[in-house]
Amino acid sequence: MITKATNLVRILLKESVNAGDCVVDATCGNGLDTAILRSLVGETGRVISVDIQATALERARKRLPASVRNVHFVHACHSTLNQIVEGHPTPTVVVFNLGYLPGGDKTLITKPETTTEALSHALQIIALGGAVIMVVYRGHAGGEAEAFSVEQMISALDPKQFVVMKHQSLNVVGVPPYVLVIERRV
Repeated sequence: MITKATNLVRILLKESVNAGDCVVDATCGNGLDTAILRSLVGETGRVISVDIQATALERARKRLPASVRNVHFVHACHSTLNQIVEGHPTPTVVVFNLGYLPGGDKTLITKPETTTEALSHALQIIALGGAVIMVVYRGHAGGEAEAFSVEQMISALDPKQFVVMKHQSLNVVGVPPYVLVIERRV
């Protein structure tokens, strides 16, 4: 069932990622998406997993068997995505989870400036037919401003080049997260 934003992301990833693909988890967090991506790309693919917090990368590493060799962990800000992917195959999917590290310091958050820069890079580097999938959390300080910046940016994208979709719950109390999907057409 699709009852949570993260469930929808898993379905989208299963539909979008194939064995042998190169994919990017631009905000690694606890490594859930990294682990899913690794299972989808298989032994022949590659996952680039990025986070600004070393703690997040350590947590993500623990989710994977020690024998895994095709996950490349990068301790950096997602705003440097263009540099991070240099030398790697063209990514088919870039996934983001905005906000803060679950179970971590809630004052360390993704920010509008770095996220829009990272998103701009992601849109330039994804393969034709590839997608950027983003979970937007707004319930924390700074979350609404980041959501506004991201939506302002993607709503201006040329529809001949990108299809932009927003998936959100309409009857949940509070400020539920939602999913943005941007597919590259040309």
